Amino acid sequence: MKLFLQALITALLLVSSLGCSCFPVSFEKSYCDSSTSFRATVLAETDNCVGKCHPIDDQMEGAITYILKVSEVFRGTMPEDEVAYMRTPVNSGLCGITLGVGTEYVFNLPYIAMSAPFQCPSEYFSIGLCDSIEEWESLADGAKQFIADNVNNGQKLCGPGPPLPSPLVIEMPETTPTVTMTPQALLTA
Repeated sequence: MKLFLQALITALLLVSSLGCSCFPVSFEKSYCDSSTSFRATVLAETDNCVGKCHPIDDQMEGAITYILKVSEVFRGTMPEDEVAYMRTPVNSGLCGITLGVGTEYVFNLPYIAMSAPFQCPSEYFSIGLCDSIEEWESLADGAKQFIADNVNNGQKLCGPGPPLPSPLVIEMPETTPTVTMTPQALLTA
């Protein structure tokens, strides 16, 4: 029995150590370190699970996607049609985050949107608990003033900002050449 309890306690400690943990960062630092910063309202929530996402069963492949209406961009560029897509894991242990539909947030993200050309949506942000995402209504007046001062001064309070990542280039191995046949060649073949 004693061995069983030791094994159980060890397993619980191991599981808790694998959870999501983040270092606290001030709003100003997260804003200045961001490549993309904007204010947006969550319009809808959807997921890629069959039925409703289960936090345990779907944790490895399940994802929640939030559809946002962007009202103001502070850093970076305005998304196409002023709509942004946020994708997050279904489980907070894997740093998944829950956003409220109808709630307005400020997103300070240290990266640009990810591209998935053959998926819908074709561009999205991957977000989690460690990202700087604050409810606009709860944001301190000093933080709102910092944003306004920084935007009005041409981003001089933060400096030029972090460099944007270069596009990912994937080298494809050479493939065997394909033969293209015209309809006439097919008829005579």
